[in-house]
Amino acid sequence: MNKKLIKEHLLSIVLVGDFNPKIFQPEWFYKIGLIREDEASNPIDLISHAEIMSFNLGWIKVEINRQKFTVYTEQSAYFDLARDFTIGTFKILKHTPIKMLGINNHIHVGIYDKQSWNSFADKVAPDSLLKKGLPKGELEQLTIKEERSNPKGYTRLTVQPSLTHFPGAYFDINNHFEIDQNSKELGCKEIISILENNWKETEDKTLNILSNIWDNK
Repeated sequence: MNKKLIKEHLLSIVLVGDFNPKIFQPEWFYKIGLIREDEASNPIDLISHAEIMSFNLGWIKVEINRQKFTVYTEQSAYFDLARDFTIGTFKILKHTPIKMLGINNHIHVGIYDKQSWNSFADKVAPDSLLKKGLPKGELEQLTIKEERSNPKGYTRLTVQPSLTHFPGAYFDINNHFEIDQNSKELGCKEIISILENNWKETEDKTLNILSNIWDNK
């Protein structure tokens, strides 16, 4: 796939568990060596509350509430650093109970014109299969989900028109992982190991999904 066609690519790493937002002050991240002193001193859009902690460092945005720890970045050069930031955080806070992980890619791809969009839409939602009852119908949203047993979870792909780049396509690729509900794991070692061990495979899968759909449109 021609990467010049990618207009936006947001990566988010989401951990689901039990968190104390007040712990995650920018100064704390500096003290454990994950960000620079100047970043800790001057975070963008800092929100510090008992129920939510949120700040932007330019290269990543961090948001924590009682149930979720989320790291975002829109710069592909920092995707691996976002992973390292997350892993480094919970190597320290290893007793934090975390049961689920999402590695999510939100991608907007530009299309040259409306005719190209219609051609693409007809490829992913063929007239002969889906439009017999709606001959003038247009692709609004298509979702495909693939279950996974090891590690447990799924990959879910959603395709729809881009609302920010027209004509364009929006791909939401959600790679969900979870540990067994019967696991005796008390902290986050297992879920962080899943993040470490499945990062490259998940990255490759995301690129393959895009290429297989786009290059065969």
